[in-house]
Amino acid sequence: MFETLNPAECTGRGVLLTADSAFVDAARPWADRVDVVLVPESLLPGEGADALLVRPDGYVCWATPTKGMETALATWFGTPA
Repeated sequence: MFETLNPAECTGRGVLLTADSAFVDAARPWADRVDVVLVPESLLPGEGADALLVRPDGYVCWATPTKGMETALATWFGTPA
């Protein structure tokens, strides 16, 4: 999965890796702070993982199947624009 992220493209922003376009739409209010990368589900670790929210320091701060992506986005990246 990490080969998907090109280190030369690191922006110091959060990254949402997802195989489900519904998460792309849900993360849109944080587009000024979080990059969204649509990836094949096979690249996401774990059973039933459709999305991972990664902090700028590389730690995963939220993952499916856990609910509450908007809460995680607000916690780590502030209120939506």
